[in-house]
Amino acid sequence: MGYCTEEVMNQLKDISKENEEKTILIYEEYSKAQHAQNISQTINESFGFHDCKVSELIIDTNIVMRFDTRAGFTDLNKITFITSEVIKQDDHIVGSTWIYRELYHTENGYEAHMLFADDKLSELIIRCKDIVIVKE
Repeated sequence: MGYCTEEVMNQLKDISKENEEKTILIYEEYSKAQHAQNISQTINESFGFHDCKVSELIIDTNIVMRFDTRAGFTDLNKITFITSEVIKQDDHIVGSTWIYRELYHTENGYEAHMLFADDKLSELIIRCKDIVIVKE
């Protein structure tokens, strides 16, 4: 276990290189598509709560999410979706960890797609007029 022939190792290296090249191309396409969204730089740079745990989710005219940021990469801990509506909401958002996001510019504001992980994956999609991100 843990050993393979030189021929197999070379095949694996080729596959690995091919996968890396595909990953780079996909990321470049994603970056280009996100740049074309014409999202304000302030929102785009702040809209990143990777590894932050959702501590509160208040759904009203404005949707407010608060985070425990100790495991994350930001000290901003509150996001408010102004004049918002929930498009999709799975269970178990509060207490789960933010792992992925996509943000789109729409005719009337923004559409945010967020993915969270706990025992299972949960998705939240919100449309809103504006987004305010702060540190409380």
